[in-house]
Amino acid sequence: MIKVNDIRPDNLMELQRKYIEEDINFLQSKSSGFVNVDCPACGTKNEDIQMIKNGFKYCECKKCGMLYMNPRPTTDILSEFYPNSPNYKYFNDCIFPASIDVRRNKIFIPRVEKVLELCKKFNVETDKILEIGTGFGLFCEEMAKKKIFKDIVGVEASNSLAETCGEKGFRIYNGILEELQINETFDVIVSFEVLEHIFDPKEFLKRSNELLNKNGILMLTFPNYNGFEIGALGKVSSSIDHEHLNYFNEKSISTLLEDTGFSVLSIETPGQLDVDLVRKEILENGFNADSFVQDICVNKHETLSQKFQNFLIENKLSSNMMVIALKNN
Repeated sequence: MIKVNDIRPDNLMELQRKYIEEDINFLQSKSSGFVNVDCPACGTKNEDIQMIKNGFKYCECKKCGMLYMNPRPTTDILSEFYPNSPNYKYFNDCIFPASIDVRRNKIFIPRVEKVLELCKKFNVETDKILEIGTGFGLFCEEMAKKKIFKDIVGVEASNSLAETCGEKGFRIYNGILEELQINETFDVIVSFEVLEHIFDPKEFLKRSNELLNKNGILMLTFPNYNGFEIGALGKVSSSIDHEHLNYFNEKSISTLLEDTGFSVLSIETPGQLDVDLVRKEILENGFNADSFVQDICVNKHETLSQKFQNFLIENKLSSNMMVIALKNN
């Protein structure tokens, strides 16, 4: 199983804090341009504030249970934010390289295998695949090694990360999906930890649908608002941060996908870090957990933690969700 320190080395995360502060300060400086929205999943108007963190407000939908930043930065603000984010440059220059082996073997190779398994199961063509949010390019690299897809294409909003992927030989669209002119279609689209960043997830998924060929497959991963780590830590959770605008659950993401021309094939929560994340908050940051959480994550860590994490995965209660959807014809 993966541990937090494997993919977020403590010494590097300490240095990251100043870059996160710069990102927060930038978004706060643009707050006069934020706009109010209804629930991004089901369109319900919600005015009650569930929580406030770093000065940003979050509503919880009374109909589908989704949590979302409201008001939120517009696509124009995000288009200025992501390409020049010092935090994303730091990830590109330091954090990704330091954790590359674990990320490759424990996260991206299994994702590649999952995609190929889906293509075989649902008779999906393997001509062209698009990854939205290529990051450091590990998924594209591992997929290229399989020599199955003829063309592997990416979309990346961060300038530094897009440059890195381009240097690795991949064809990259640099920008935010909804603003790009992409005059081609794909058999498979994957997007890992992106949907939570999007101003309008509905438009993002509609655009993804347009870019998929008939019988095309979409794979998404993102934080699960109903997962254990977020539920236990609340706004202390590292998943609740300045750049995450949307926190879906099983109901809300199903509603949105069905409304944008998809059929949901499967929903699972393969996340492996819930217990370790909560444990770190208790031991290192003094989080005051209730006795149940304290027992699982600290007092009985050796005997219960791994069993409990497995329970979370098996029962769709981990705080990372994976959704597979099929384009409706």
